[in-house]
Amino acid sequence: MYTFQPGAAQRAAAARRRAAAPPRQSPRDKPKRFSKERTDGVAPPAAYAAWGADDVAAVVSELCRELGVGDCGGLFRGHEVTGDVLAVLGANDLALLCEGHHGADDGAALATLRKVGPRFRLHAAIRRFLETHRGREDFAAVREARPSLKHAARTVLDAVQAADGLKRQPTARKGSAAFSSPRAGATWTVKEAGLVVAHILRDTENGDEEMAVKIAEVLEGHHIDGKALAHVTREELREMGDKGTSFGELRLQSMGVRLRLTEGLHAFLREHGERTFDEVTRLIPELMRETRKLRESMSVQVDRDVPAIDALLHAMSGKDFDYRLLHKSLDTRPHASVRHLDEHKPKKVQIVVPVYMTILVKKLSANRGKDEEDSVNLVGTLIQRPLLYDLAALQRVAGTDALPYFGMRVNEGETESKDCFDLRKTAPTAAKHYNAEWQAKSTTFATKMPMKLYSVFSAHPFHIMAAEVLVELTSFTGKLPEKNFSGAATTTYELRPSLMCHCRDLRNLVSVRDFDDLTKLDEMKKWEVMNTSPTVEYQADGDGIPGKKPFYTPKVKITFYLYRDATQPFLETIMPLLFAIFTNTLNIIWASDFNEFLGNELAIGLTLVFLIPSLSENESFNDTFQINHVYVMWIFFSLMVSSTVFPVCRSLIPSSRTNYKKYYKIFAIVVSWLSLVLPFSNLSIYLKLKRRLLLSPHYDAENAMTFKGRPGKAAGNSMGSDVPFLDLCQFFDPDSAPPPGDKKAKAKLKLNEATIHDDCVKDLQAYAPNGPRPWKLEGKCFRTGYSKKHAAAVADSFTPFLIRLCTSVFDFAKKRKDKKEGKAERKGDARGGRDASIAPNAAPPG
Repeated sequence: MYTFQPGAAQRAAAARRRAAAPPRQSPRDKPKRFSKERTDGVAPPAAYAAWGADDVAAVVSELCRELGVGDCGGLFRGHEVTGDVLAVLGANDLALLCEGHHGADDGAALATLRKVGPRFRLHAAIRRFLETHRGREDFAAVREARPSLKHAARTVLDAVQAADGLKRQPTARKGSAAFSSPRAGATWTVKEAGLVVAHILRDTENGDEEMAVKIAEVLEGHHIDGKALAHVTREELREMGDKGTSFGELRLQSMGVRLRLTEGLHAFLREHGERTFDEVTRLIPELMRETRKLRESMSVQVDRDVPAIDALLHAMSGKDFDYRLLHKSLDTRPHASVRHLDEHKPKKVQIVVPVYMTILVKKLSANRGKDEEDSVNLVGTLIQRPLLYDLAALQRVAGTDALPYFGMRVNEGETESKDCFDLRKTAPTAAKHYNAEWQAKSTTFATKMPMKLYSVFSAHPFHIMAAEVLVELTSFTGKLPEKNFSGAATTTYELRPSLMCHCRDLRNLVSVRDFDDLTKLDEMKKWEVMNTSPTVEYQADGDGIPGKKPFYTPKVKITFYLYRDATQPFLETIMPLLFAIFTNTLNIIWASDFNEFLGNELAIGLTLVFLIPSLSENESFNDTFQINHVYVMWIFFSLMVSSTVFPVCRSLIPSSRTNYKKYYKIFAIVVSWLSLVLPFSNLSIYLKLKRRLLLSPHYDAENAMTFKGRPGKAAGNSMGSDVPFLDLCQFFDPDSAPPPGDKKAKAKLKLNEATIHDDCVKDLQAYAPNGPRPWKLEGKCFRTGYSKKHAAAVADSFTPFLIRLCTSVFDFAKKRKDKKEGKAERKGDARGGRDASIAPNAAPPG
């Protein structure tokens, strides 16, 4: 039997002597502090004289737990109420226990004893307990009959001594030595003591592995080793958990956890405190397994290249990452500072999550219907790999499902993402670098994304379009799935996806599989692929202010340039027009009768009227004056001039001025034939622009710095789920920061020089000397290839000056728009919107 009160044995012996002596009936021998209530039906006080104050406190605690009232065991223990005193206590006498000094945790007990109802219910429960165990003078027999008293006895003692600020000094059990050796557990290290704490918590908390590990980490953070473990009290555990935000600290704020932990801890030390840790592990197989895992991980962590790990983390996530969400092998902070660093984290933390994403382009397809020929779709495979963070482990604040990947939008949400992405599989992956574990999850989608068509050059019968698709990864706000036991605000994380650059092989970002076989790549009837190497553009966002809205790149845009075969429409319009001009020339020269002349002119004009729909065809949705409009005006202007030849030569010019008549006829004929200049001028612009766009890069190039073909195995791509961590970097410079001292200033976005590896510079020879090389920063866009705005400017630079002048003079809609908006630069159109078309006044590219 445990006893913690000095003199208990002497009091028990005296009680037995009093029981053997004749009972004294004098009122002066009764306790003066107790009332004269009857104790009928209960054994005399001497029968319980062997019950010590600790035993009584355990009984009272158990009864309070059954009644659902505040635990009063500590008050009974503080007033040294033994078994013989308990037998004569009246209900009103219980209120006397509220007197004197009390601990900070006795509030519930005082409230119970000061109220009449709870006090009388407790007194009645005590009477029933004493009646039930009448005749059991040895409290050990009571414990055997009621095993729950073993736990209650130790719990009450720990609570009282912790409230008194005492260090636990367990007394001896019968037949065993007291746990008092100064060598008890003294050789256990901090890590070994943490393993012991985790082992005890697995038993006391029903196998809750997460809580066991997290609380053990809290004790390790306070450097609790074997020497300190023997003196850990409930109050000290409470101090460890106060004002904490981590999962383990929040759980230590729960009284039940602290009580069970201290009880289990001291019981473990009483049994194994005299042994070395290796001896303990041989006795407990589970602890041996955990120790083996710990030593393996510690041997790895000792060999970690901490500067290299920090440098790679900085290159991938900048300054906005949280060690609490990373794999523990990546936490390179000094262990003592971990708790203090995590404790002062803000309530909302900005996290930049690096995402390694690959888009495999299989084909460009369009519907066969005449009205749906412009519905171009990009068909392929998309692999999204969020790095370092397990997104599925974070609960979404919005209440949506926790997925292992970021949500995606196509073309600014114009199309439902569920119609564009078909989930195929998700596979976890990990890599070992610098003796640390770098984790990722790879999710593969089959994609069919609609592309938007933008007019770059449209002058019948020549049309060049930019087919674009924009994929955006969406941010979300999440939190760890843990209960907040302290009532404080739980830390939430706003995770922002940032697409990474592969510095050795651009085909790991966007890959055109069948670039060398247009029969597989091009499944469009109306359009043809001009260059199988697309223009790829990554768009950044954010202000570059760490902790608020850092830089990140959530969007990628893929652009293919398409053209229409102009041979058939060119012949269908040019040949009839050529015939009409030729017959008009003959009419001017040989017509001798006015009625015959005028009839021929009307027939020619009527023929051209049927050509107007073809001549004025335009793929642009702009309401501006186009080259095609100038073309139609010029043709009919030439017919009007030709119609005046007969009356002018017969009536207005004297017959003696034969040369004037000949000159006027030549003038009318030249005006008619000049209308053919426009289609051939359009042909020249079309060929030059097509030749320029083919340099982005060279059509036949296939290497690591293009987007043609599959990625090379040398770049670490034996499987789609593999992640070459060492070859990834952000597109922007992670050290971009606002000027010091100016809180309102924004950081300047800079191109990361590490986006092109030194070993791959030789592959840039595939690009033309004056062509667009990777990567060019414009605003917040990192681009490889020509943008549609640049292509439109190139087309305008190839347009003859007189034609540009005509479009500028007659472009009344543009003038009204410029006057209204105060802008001199016009943007073109898009299918379903407005964007780049021919910009007549745009400056030619440098």
